[in-house]
Amino acid sequence: MTDLAPEGDDITMLELERNLGVRGYDTEVWAEDGRLRCSACQHVAEPAAWTVEDVRRGSQATEAGGADGVAAAVRCPSCGTPGRVLVMADSPVVADLERLAS
Repeated sequence: MTDLAPEGDDITMLELERNLGVRGYDTEVWAEDGRLRCSACQHVAEPAAWTVEDVRRGSQATEAGGADGVAAAVRCPSCGTPGRVLVMADSPVVADLERLAS
């Protein structure tokens, strides 16, 4: 676990993104059609192929208290680069990311 934020804290997505960057998860990973793409090597794979080290829910800065985003600390299965996934809570990859992090 990367300890993105203490459980239960109301934290914004911006705070989660900054925290991931400080911990070395500064490479962008994009969710595309239920799969993840590494911006370092362009590898695309199902979430199950990735190492998911932590997942947290956060609110948008303008709507504190609403858990409408998800931040995940992941490692690319191809190049091993630590990266971050930032998606809306209703993204199709969220269930897989949360399952893989537990």
